[in-house]
Amino acid sequence: MKKVLISLGLSVCVILCWVIAISSKTNDNTAEMVKYYEDLCDEQLKMEGYGMAIKCMKQVVSLEDTVEKNMKLAEVYYKAQQVTKYIDTLEGMIDKFPDDITAYEELSNYYYKLCCYKECLQVVKSALNSGITNDDFTAKYYECSYKYSTVSSCFTEAGNFSNGYSVVKYGEKYGILTAKMKNRYDMFEYADIFSDGIAAVTLDGKTYFIDESGVKYLAVDDDVVRAYSFSEGYAVIEKSNGKYSYIGTNGKVAFGDYLYATKFSNGVAAVCDKDGWKIIDSTGNKVVEQVFKDVKVSEDNYCSRMGVIFVSDGKGYYLINTKGKKLGEEIFDEVEPFYTGNFAAVCKKDKWGFLSVNGELTTPCSLEGARSFGGDIAAFCENGKWGFMISSGKVVIEPTFDDAKCFSENKAPIKVKDDWMYISLP
Repeated sequence: MKKVLISLGLSVCVILCWVIAISSKTNDNTAEMVKYYEDLCDEQLKMEGYGMAIKCMKQVVSLEDTVEKNMKLAEVYYKAQQVTKYIDTLEGMIDKFPDDITAYEELSNYYYKLCCYKECLQVVKSALNSGITNDDFTAKYYECSYKYSTVSSCFTEAGNFSNGYSVVKYGEKYGILTAKMKNRYDMFEYADIFSDGIAAVTLDGKTYFIDESGVKYLAVDDDVVRAYSFSEGYAVIEKSNGKYSYIGTNGKVAFGDYLYATKFSNGVAAVCDKDGWKIIDSTGNKVVEQVFKDVKVSEDNYCSRMGVIFVSDGKGYYLINTKGKKLGEEIFDEVEPFYTGNFAAVCKKDKWGFLSVNGELTTPCSLEGARSFGGDIAAFCENGKWGFMISSGKVVIEPTFDDAKCFSENKAPIKVKDDWMYISLP
């Protein structure tokens, strides 16, 4: 029995020795092959034999699939001016080695040198999402995020984009601009932005609504001289007697006979009658008991974006929610309604700062001018020129414009001399 066990033990040892020897020989052979193909690749590169150099490096990668070898393959593609293969190889490296910074850096630097900031930003974001960061990547993120380009002609006036459209003015006529900066529609005496695929326009003295194909969608009474686009099921109309009402989607008057009325947002709107300004719901009933001297209304006729409203009792503006609760204790000389960000521009003694939706003054009133935040970016004024900053106070677009409005859908209207145009972010 002991002899059998000893014999088995010796056999196992012999087999293990063979495996180790074969494995060692194979590893030696692989290393030799890698060196052979890399040397041949280098020789061919010196003679600009790019096809053979690529073939050699592909063989190397098949034998030793590492970051270093893949990177060398990408470099060979680049030298061979096979840019698509170069990019594909780097993207493949990001998939295979998501925790290694090499391919992220190479690809982002490539796009940056070509001024392809949108593509560069996508690579940087991908790295940051994978937990890869350094000071250069952080700086590149901010720089690429706010590398703007001018994307339109000059206008007399320009509004913010919403649902892929904006309203612009050419002389005394209005047009509706698409996201591709095409004036898709006829010139109107008045136009409002598209909402739910319908826009209010006035043409040849007639006010009506059009759909996105430009076809007349909904007619209203002849005594309507202006209409605003639908919001939360209702549209504001102005009649020839100067009074404002709300119509439903059937075009019929639902309620109201006001001196002024705003669009609905977050379930409420502001209306003005002989008693003053009131906050109402979609039935026309007051939702805030108090009557105000003034309610701040935006350029596109909203008062309650972000669920908060600036109101005045006659001694400055303060912030309330849609239930009438006062938010914060601050009172301001002038304000701009909230737009699509969490901070609104507010003014004290001719200096501007930013107020949060909670009523907290997050940026002291020290700026020459400011607009409310559109997302995470806001326009500000310094020495008579307008630029853009983010909520941390970091300036991301230097003040060089004569005026500027909020960013929306990655575009912002800016003014140069007497002309309005749009800039676009990557």
